[in-house]
Amino acid sequence: MTKITISRKKLFTQYTLIGLLSIILSGGSVWQWWRILTDFETVEEADDLVVNYLNNSNLMKVTENVLGGTFPKDSIYKSGDGRVGVRLWYCYNETDNRYPKIFLASERLPSYSFPSEQDTPYYPILAAMDAASSFSYKPTGQLAKGDGYRYISNTSQTAGKMVGISKMDVIDFSQAFKNKIANVKYPFAFFFYDNTNHFGKLLSQPKADLVRYYFSFDDLMKVNKIRVLLVAARSDGTNIADSNPSRTDPPILLQKSVPPPPEY
Repeated sequence: MTKITISRKKLFTQYTLIGLLSIILSGGSVWQWWRILTDFETVEEADDLVVNYLNNSNLMKVTENVLGGTFPKDSIYKSGDGRVGVRLWYCYNETDNRYPKIFLASERLPSYSFPSEQDTPYYPILAAMDAASSFSYKPTGQLAKGDGYRYISNTSQTAGKMVGISKMDVIDFSQAFKNKIANVKYPFAFFFYDNTNHFGKLLSQPKADLVRYYFSFDDLMKVNKIRVLLVAARSDGTNIADSNPSRTDPPILLQKSVPPPPEY
């Protein structure tokens, strides 16, 4: 069987044309189109995004090589709790040693619409993890295609200690993130718990006790090029992601989140 490979740029163009056609026919919005397209990330897409992030020397200087962190899954998703999704705030921290240099603060929301409301945290206290829950990567040179996913599949780190973080601190840290990282219009990623139940599938995998996030970089975006990639992990800290991309049962990876392309 011949394997057909389509570039991310070509797929992005095709999805854009499909989305615009859908808007014309249905009277919907670009926002509605992107929500429909929210889906799993492929191994190839995830690899590209992580390689782009780690090969960006300017980003590595600002982030001090922080690549991601680890949450207990209950802070990201609880089945049947009536919440519509989770918002993960990008935080840049230079003042508080309880937290990593860059990290995510999470809040599971009872309702959400974009971009008309909730441009600040919804709750007075959000969930965050301590500094021990982040991990870094210091490449010795430019990474090649395949290196990003190999790193994802081989990451091993347990979650540290859950620490609360105030709404005001999240506002300050997210503003600092925007000031430090170029082209960040909205300093968060919102993932819907939609009808296709992507989160349920991600975290119903056997031994899925943790959620690991990776910062990544999508150069196809006009703004909000920093993206969040989510992977399930076991309690011992190992990812539920096979290092062999040709496996017949591909790993479950989530990335497509709000804010969407192309204008955000």
